Amino acid sequence: TVETKTSYGSAISSYDVKANGASYTSANVTTGVINSSGTLTISATVKDKRSRTGTASVTKTVLAYSPPRISAFSVGRCNSDGTSNDKGEYVKVVFSYDVTSLSDKNSVSCAVKYKKSSESDYTVVQLSDLSGTYSATGYTYIFPADSGSSYDVALSVGDNFSTITKNTS
Repeated sequence: TVETKTSYGSAISSYDVKANGASYTSANVTTGVINSSGTLTISATVKDKRSRTGTASVTKTVLAYSPPRISAFSVGRCNSDGTSNDKGEYVKVVFSYDVTSLSDKNSVSCAVKYKKSSESDYTVVQLSDLSGTYSATGYTYIFPADSGSSYDVALSVGDNFSTITKNTS
């Protein structure tokens, strides 16, 4: 929003706001999606009915952002200590992810969900120890699993803007 103070009550006759590579002609401006990071300068020129002009500009830093990414996700049977065992009574979930930090202003949420394939309700485990961890490599979560049942497992990683989920059985 361009705030203007006119001299001696003269009405504003035009606005010229430049931001994000576009020009706008009103006092209230909403730009399109900002597609690049770095420095963004927003400038405004206002002219009144007496043809007097005033100009102001502000510079903002735009941070680069990418949606959360799960780069690895594997699930397998194991023993309680995590040793692989096709007939084990535990399931080991190993994963890696990346979340854009946005100068530590973004949030991170990570959850493992699992259920017997024959059931409908998931057990949801929020991995609170990963809160504030923007990148994890080879993180391991182990849960007890009935050796005679198959399981559906999902991993969700989210931030302030979006969540990504991967599923497997």
